[in-house]
Amino acid sequence: MPLDLLPAEVLQNVCDLLRLARSGPYVGLAGQAPRRPTFLGLNALLVLARTSRVFHPYALNAIWGTLPGYAPLVFLLPNDAWMFSIRSATNSEEGSVTQLVTITRPLTENDLERLKHYSPRVKHIRHGDIIFPIRARNHRCLPGVLKAFTVFFNARPGQALLPNLRTLQLDILTDDYNIYPFVHVLFGPRLGDFDINSSAQAPEPFEGALNKLAEKSSGLRALKFSLWPRESRMSDVVSQAICKFHHLTRVNTDLVPISAEGFAQLARLPSLQDVTIQMGFHADEQYREMLEKAKGTHFFPRVFRVSLMHDTGLAIPALALRAISSSYLSIIIIRVAEGTVPSQDVKELSAGITSRRRRRLRVKVVEINLANLCDGDAITIDALYPLLGLVNLRHLKVRVVSGRFAIDNAGLELAALTWTDMRWLELGPGRLKPDETPPATLEGLIPLARYCPRLHTLGVALDTTLKRLPGLHDYYYPDGGGSQERLETLKVGPSKITNPVEVAAFLSDVFPNICYIESDFGTEEEIDGYEPLTPEERAEFLVNAEHRTRWDNVEHTYLPLFVIIRMQERKWADTQED
Repeated sequence: MPLDLLPAEVLQNVCDLLRLARSGPYVGLAGQAPRRPTFLGLNALLVLARTSRVFHPYALNAIWGTLPGYAPLVFLLPNDAWMFSIRSATNSEEGSVTQLVTITRPLTENDLERLKHYSPRVKHIRHGDIIFPIRARNHRCLPGVLKAFTVFFNARPGQALLPNLRTLQLDILTDDYNIYPFVHVLFGPRLGDFDINSSAQAPEPFEGALNKLAEKSSGLRALKFSLWPRESRMSDVVSQAICKFHHLTRVNTDLVPISAEGFAQLARLPSLQDVTIQMGFHADEQYREMLEKAKGTHFFPRVFRVSLMHDTGLAIPALALRAISSSYLSIIIIRVAEGTVPSQDVKELSAGITSRRRRRLRVKVVEINLANLCDGDAITIDALYPLLGLVNLRHLKVRVVSGRFAIDNAGLELAALTWTDMRWLELGPGRLKPDETPPATLEGLIPLARYCPRLHTLGVALDTTLKRLPGLHDYYYPDGGGSQERLETLKVGPSKITNPVEVAAFLSDVFPNICYIESDFGTEEEIDGYEPLTPEERAEFLVNAEHRTRWDNVEHTYLPLFVIIRMQERKWADTQED
């Protein structure tokens, strides 16, 4: 069939797929210089746009459809209208430098003749998009660029710089705060996804920009703020701004704390499905009062993913989970950045997660990330016991930066019997006291191998001594065989190991396809990268480095050999049966 008879959708899909085709950097063998990534698809599109009558418009749509910034728009202006200067910071990947672009004079109608031909094709602006070579990403527009465009389009109501823009991602540096009064020239009625990453602290101009966003892009569907530092006035601006958008389906405020009023406004949106919120610090009483009033109401009625962050504790996130009325909720992520949390609060949070009957069947992902546990406290299976009501749970991560876990074999067996469809199970591994031995042993992994056939990632602290393996193995595998072949990653944390051959022999029989074993121990080569150590700390580090070496031997040396041996044993057994 001639190409010109193909439907336009097919030709456009071909060009869109070509744009994504690229090869990553090739490291090469020892002694060989690494090769730069190649952008075969983008180069092919450039050729098609220049040489193919059939593909020309579709190739242009693919090339201009996604840009790594708005600097390419400047290069469509006459040469005397703009200039660039070289910044001294050198990029190590390509050996190139950053080019600072600005517009040098007022723009006229004739200046934008070429730009108006290409700008309607622009649908996405994503700063730093890796589908482009770095020479296309190393341009930084100075505030004068948007100022010149703003002056031009303010004099021409009804016209827009980017009339079909759907996605806008902006990276604004600290010294670029003057850009806020002019950034609205990029907004348009079709804008649906706005993502801003900024370290420029200018609350009043930023508030004005968000007001323009609500005015010109009232149908916005996705909103993300990544602002640093977390200055309180900027947080107030964001809390007020999110109340002005009534069609949001996805909101992410990252580390920007949101007021209780802003949180309540989001909870009333019937369209919201995905929310990531930093709950405002020093506002617990306001949150508590608001959440008490929310009981029995349509609070986040259609949300399916909730990620809540709090600075000091789990009490407010637990109340929020109890208040959420959505029967679609399937992903729950909770983070506490700094505070010290008792294990009892973890249990109450787990109870909040399972507080609604329909939710117990829907929830498939739960993540709990904590900074610290109380001194002498530890997370046991009892703290997670309410989560056993989530019969369809597939992904469970419980992490503590500085804290202990005390998950024993009985707890692992209970988890295996309950969560038979589990794919990712990470219980710690946490930390250990000096000379402490984890309560779970290698034998405790056997029920997971038996009852969780889809498990591919497991994290738990282990006592690596084998004590009663033959009896347990016969109990769980009465036919004498059986292994779990999906598990690829084992995270053992601070688990010490004395006999790597014995451990590898066990793992090869139960989890023959393990590819990665992660431990918390450093290597001897890394010791110089730490702060000056006392002689005692240095001796302890070197002892732990020996455990790292043993785990590496299990992963890279012994385990592959034992897997081959196990395969030969099974073939021999099959031959004997025949």
